[in-house]
Amino acid sequence: WSTPTDELVLAAPVAVDDGSGDVVALTRAGSVVRIAAADGGEVWRTSLGGDGRGELAVAGGQVLASDERGRVSAL
Repeated sequence: WSTPTDELVLAAPVAVDDGSGDVVALTRAGSVVRIAAADGGEVWRTSLGGDGRGELAVAGGQVLASDERGRVSAL
């Protein structure tokens, strides 16, 4: 499968730590997208409010993302 995003994904998607096999990806436009491992469908999407920067991290059931405005968000 493949799934569209609103912008270029700059880093490799990161596995979610809940056993689902799903992954999360950060786009250059600042969207964080959870993608279902089974079929590539979008599970959820949120915007950081600024351009995405760097790689995502997943810890303790939260997705950690940074943006160009110097903020780190826990989702």
